[in-house]
Amino acid sequence: MFDPTAFDNLKTVLEGAVYDADLDGSISVTGRKDLVDLAAMSRVYEIQFQLKESKDAAAVFRLAMSLPELSGELLKTNDVHSCEIGLTFHEKGPEEFTFAKRMIEEDWGVNFKVRHQVMYDVPFKEYSHVYHVQFGRSISEDHVDDLMAMTEHAITTLEKIAEGGS
Repeated sequence: MFDPTAFDNLKTVLEGAVYDADLDGSISVTGRKDLVDLAAMSRVYEIQFQLKESKDAAAVFRLAMSLPELSGELLKTNDVHSCEIGLTFHEKGPEEFTFAKRMIEEDWGVNFKVRHQVMYDVPFKEYSHVYHVQFGRSISEDHVDDLMAMTEHAITTLEKIAEGGS
């Protein structure tokens, strides 16, 4: 019988939390990836969503489990079974757009670093901003409630980005 890994269980919780919000009508899921990297023997799950009424901002959760964590869990050589979690916000806006970065830093607290990237699409003369919330820690099945709260908080952050960009 198949024994799901911590990655499988956390992926199911994350996916369920995001799709519940989609069913409630507050967001739309716009993309999903469930990848196995055979070269690095790692797994990655990404789910992207945006507010139903605003198409200029999106969020992406990324859950990853590398070979050391995966093999340690399957071979039962480590007691802690954890995954890396990441969150990225995408937004279109002017070049000097700093409201969202400040708001994300304030919203997610001082414990997390926010990295900001700006991209310019030459033919369309359009700027895109990407904000990576770096948590700096892994999560395990003990953090399921945190994962649910993070999903709700990400939706609230998207709402604030949409309000500030209008």
